[in-house]
Amino acid sequence: MHVIKTYGEISEKGLNMLVKELKDKGFDLGYQFIVIGDKVNSQQLRDDVMSLTYLGYLEVDPKSKKIKISSQGEEALSTLNLNQDMLNKMKELVNGIKSNISLKESEDDLRGKIMKRR
Repeated sequence: MHVIKTYGEISEKGLNMLVKELKDKGFDLGYQFIVIGDKVNSQQLRDDVMSLTYLGYLEVDPKSKKIKISSQGEEALSTLNLNQDMLNKMKELVNGIKSNISLKESEDDLRGKIMKRR
């Protein structure tokens, strides 16, 4: 949830790419990924997102389909006492990766709009 909070609204595909990039940069959150071409997928990450959404900690925007932290999720995060150095490292890495993920998400959005017009 801290990764999503740091990044902001993100698609499921973008979240998979982001968490995989974090793993590649040495910040392993424990997820296993399957990579086929430019598609990155983790069933465990998807299951966790679904569970956190069901519990009310995450929300999915019905129009954009992007995942974000809910107010209940924000409250839950504020009660956790996590290693601040670890959180700072994660924030630094996420902010360094963010523009690349945003670009890929924008490309996918544009492709989707073009395909709908056909």
